[in-house]
Amino acid sequence: MSIKKSININNRSLFTKSGLQIARSFVRVIVGKRGMYLEINEMQIIKENIKIPKKEEWRIDDVRVYYIEYRTKDSSNVKVYFQKRIVRYADYQVGMYYVYWKDVDYKFEKQTKQKRLDEMIFGKKDRSENE
Repeated sequence: MSIKKSININNRSLFTKSGLQIARSFVRVIVGKRGMYLEINEMQIIKENIKIPKKEEWRIDDVRVYYIEYRTKDSSNVKVYFQKRIVRYADYQVGMYYVYWKDVDYKFEKQTKQKRLDEMIFGKKDRSENE
């Protein structure tokens, strides 16, 4: 699947299903072999709301790994990747954070009601990324 339309993503905060804000906005949607991910830069990510699980700390200093795994600090336990190396199957950029698009909701800065990202991307609710 490819997304052909441009998506205005300025001022769209990202939240876990439990309501924890993890990003102030995001850069773009990446479509790769493993599905659609949202790309978040260093200024957009809210580091206070993510952590590296103890069992994943080995990834920090290992030069062979492609990413460092973070998890959100709430009951949603959403996986957030920090890209360390380039991969061949997607346009992930070194130094950026990535989160699976179905694991988060977004809302505008001045909006109180959360909406699903699939509404923003596809224009309708509950459309599959495989359509």
